[in-house]
Amino acid sequence: MQLSPYNLAAIKSRAGMVGEPEPPKAPRRVTRWECPECGELHYSEAEAADCCEPRSKAAQSDEPMCPVCGSSHIDHYAAADCCLWKDLDITARMKVAAAVESGSDWATALNVK
Repeated sequence: MQLSPYNLAAIKSRAGMVGEPEPPKAPRRVTRWECPECGELHYSEAEAADCCEPRSKAAQSDEPMCPVCGSSHIDHYAAADCCLWKDLDITARMKVAAAVESGSDWATALNVK
Protein backbone atom coordinates (compact mmCIF):
# COMPACT_ATOMS: atom_id res chain seq x y z
CA MET A 1 0.00 0.00 0.00
CA GLN A 2 1.38 3.41 -0.99
CA LEU A 3 0.30 6.52 0.97
CA SER A 4 0.58 10.04 -0.34
CA PRO A 5 3.37 12.10 1.24
CA TYR A 6 0.83 14.34 2.99
CA ASN A 7 -1.09 11.42 4.56
CA LEU A 8 2.12 9.63 5.49
CA ALA A 9 3.43 12.76 7.25
CA ALA A 10 0.13 13.18 9.10
CA ILE A 11 0.14 9.57 10.30
CA LYS A 12 3.76 9.85 11.42
CA SER A 13 2.93 13.08 13.22
CA ARG A 14 0.02 11.49 15.11
CA ALA A 15 2.24 8.55 16.04
CA GLY A 16 4.85 10.96 17.40
CA MET A 17 7.43 10.05 14.76
CA VAL A 18 7.96 13.56 13.39
CA GLY A 19 6.85 17.12 13.95
CA GLU A 20 3.99 18.87 12.21
CA PRO A 21 3.25 17.79 8.64
CA GLU A 22 4.19 20.19 5.90
CA PRO A 23 1.24 21.82 4.20
CA PRO A 24 0.70 20.74 0.60
CA LYS A 25 2.62 22.82 -1.90
CA ALA A 26 0.63 25.19 -4.07
CA PRO A 27 0.91 25.01 -7.86
CA ARG A 28 3.28 27.50 -9.38
CA ARG A 29 3.25 29.34 -12.66
CA VAL A 30 5.76 28.12 -15.26
CA THR A 31 6.66 29.92 -18.45
CA ARG A 32 7.61 27.90 -21.49
CA TRP A 33 8.54 28.92 -25.02
CA GLU A 34 7.21 27.18 -28.11
CA CYS A 35 9.35 26.43 -31.16
CA PRO A 36 7.80 28.22 -34.16
CA GLU A 37 8.55 25.26 -36.47
CA CYS A 38 7.58 22.09 -34.59
CA GLY A 39 5.67 23.40 -31.55
CA GLU A 40 7.94 21.70 -28.99
CA LEU A 41 8.00 23.49 -25.61
CA HIS A 42 11.26 24.76 -24.10
CA TYR A 43 12.17 26.47 -20.82
CA SER A 44 14.11 29.29 -22.48
CA GLU A 45 13.38 31.52 -25.43
CA ALA A 46 16.83 30.86 -26.90
CA GLU A 47 16.30 27.08 -26.85
CA ALA A 48 12.96 27.49 -28.65
CA ALA A 49 14.53 29.75 -31.27
CA ASP A 50 17.38 27.27 -31.87
CA CYS A 51 15.20 24.13 -31.82
CA CYS A 52 14.58 23.73 -35.56
CA GLU A 53 17.27 26.10 -36.81
CA PRO A 54 19.21 23.27 -38.51
CA ARG A 55 16.00 22.21 -40.25
CA SER A 56 15.42 25.71 -41.57
CA LYS A 57 19.02 25.97 -42.78
CA ALA A 58 18.70 22.56 -44.42
CA ALA A 59 16.11 23.88 -46.84
CA GLN A 60 18.68 26.42 -48.08
CA SER A 61 21.59 23.98 -48.55
CA ASP A 62 22.31 21.51 -51.36
CA GLU A 63 23.07 18.72 -48.89
CA PRO A 64 20.56 15.81 -49.04
CA MET A 65 18.26 16.20 -46.02
CA CYS A 66 15.30 14.16 -44.86
CA PRO A 67 12.14 16.13 -45.73
CA VAL A 68 10.49 15.11 -42.44
CA CYS A 69 13.11 15.41 -39.69
CA GLY A 70 15.81 17.43 -41.48
CA SER A 71 18.68 15.07 -40.72
CA SER A 72 21.63 15.00 -43.13
CA HIS A 73 22.23 11.99 -45.41
CA ILE A 74 24.76 10.85 -48.01
CA ASP A 75 22.25 11.02 -50.87
CA HIS A 76 18.59 11.74 -51.63
CA TYR A 77 17.70 8.04 -51.59
CA ALA A 78 18.95 7.65 -48.01
CA ALA A 79 17.13 10.87 -47.09
CA ALA A 80 13.89 9.46 -48.52
CA ASP A 81 14.36 6.23 -46.54
CA CYS A 82 14.91 8.11 -43.26
CA CYS A 83 11.28 8.90 -42.36
CA LEU A 84 9.22 8.36 -45.50
CA TRP A 85 9.31 4.57 -45.07
CA LYS A 86 6.44 5.03 -42.64
CA ASP A 87 4.15 6.33 -45.40
CA LEU A 88 5.55 5.20 -48.76
CA ASP A 89 6.71 1.88 -50.16
CA ILE A 90 10.24 1.52 -51.54
CA THR A 91 9.22 2.15 -55.15
CA ALA A 92 7.46 5.41 -54.31
CA ARG A 93 10.38 6.55 -52.12
CA MET A 94 12.88 5.91 -54.89
CA LYS A 95 10.73 7.82 -57.43
CA VAL A 96 10.51 10.78 -55.06
CA ALA A 97 14.26 10.68 -54.37
CA ALA A 98 15.00 10.54 -58.11
CA ALA A 99 12.77 13.58 -58.70
CA VAL A 100 14.51 15.54 -55.94
CA GLU A 101 17.92 14.49 -57.21
CA SER A 102 16.89 15.78 -60.66
CA GLY A 103 16.17 19.23 -59.25
CA SER A 104 12.65 19.13 -57.82
CA ASP A 105 12.01 20.06 -54.21
CA TRP A 106 10.62 17.59 -51.65
CA ALA A 107 7.21 19.26 -51.37
CA THR A 108 6.63 19.12 -55.13
CA ALA A 109 7.96 15.56 -55.46
CA LEU A 110 5.72 14.43 -52.60
CA ASN A 111 2.76 16.36 -54.06
CA VAL A 112 2.10 18.31 -50.85
CA LYS A 113 2.15 21.82 -52.36
